[in-house]
Amino acid sequence: KKVILYAPTWRDNQHQSGVGYTYKTEVDFEKLQKELGQDYIILFRAHYLVANEFNFEKYKGFIYDVSKIDDINELYIISDILITDYSSVFFDYANLKKPIIFYMYDFEQYKNDIRGFYIDLKELPGNIAKTEDELIKEVRQISDNFKYNKIYEEFNRKYNYLDNGEATIRVVKEILSEKDKANYNKFKKIQI
Repeated sequence: KKVILYAPTWRDNQHQSGVGYTYKTEVDFEKLQKELGQDYIILFRAHYLVANEFNFEKYKGFIYDVSKIDDINELYIISDILITDYSSVFFDYANLKKPIIFYMYDFEQYKNDIRGFYIDLKELPGNIAKTEDELIKEVRQISDNFKYNKIYEEFNRKYNYLDNGEATIRVVKEILSEKDKANYNKFKKIQI
């Protein structure tokens, strides 16, 4: 089965005194399981600020709560598709050049009453779905027909231009002293 990583962000308007931020899943997982369960599993990763627990027991074998996994990068790597909303996770995920779907069921409320958007939505490296039917359609279409298109490429060129496979080398050079840098250049061919 293909792996969908569903990583929504927290909502400013979902806060409980004494608990912290909570997240109410606005997804009909039963419908998703019926429509997609034959071919997909979902890894659900709540934002680290979200304090409440999730019970997906009735969707056993289809939804796995991976919110306690500290390093989300591992989840990026094993997933085939990212579904997110307004979370910044898509910036990192875009480096993998895998499909991204933006599920924005509360688009108007988020835009007008919560936080708004920090980039032009025309730049997003994936399509926006505002209903579950649109989401299901996007998953089916993207799974079979995904192409790393011009918009996605331009997004990576603008926001991920430093991720060219040499980030570690740049960091090491930055923290080494001038003497160390001279020695480093002598052994440049050695892989770190």
